[in-house]
Amino acid sequence: VGFGYGIDTKSVILVPGIALSGYFTNPNVYVAMPNFRVVLPIGAFAPFVEGGVGVGHIASSPSQSGAALMGGGGFMYHFSGRLALGAQASYQTITGTEFRGFGVGPIIAIGF
Repeated sequence: VGFGYGIDTKSVILVPGIALSGYFTNPNVYVAMPNFRVVLPIGAFAPFVEGGVGVGHIASSPSQSGAALMGGGGFMYHFSGRLALGAQASYQTITGTEFRGFGVGPIIAIGF
């Protein structure tokens, strides 16, 4: 789950935010991090790159924690000023552990 706020600079959109992830495997893995997305709008189409650094925790015995790192990218298509759909791919790791995660998924953005 991620939340962010876009700042339009007229050439790119800068989106500071926060990302929370949970991998319910054996053992469970939890990640929380501030992140940053740079969007290059081309009409209604908006490709982006993103990255983040935060905290990751593996609920194993013994438990392990470390710096969580994330990098990725994707695209969105804006149907209006308040609704966009898209897809993204990202890679996450937690330093000092064997955790490596790759995710692909949809994006639904709703503006207020």
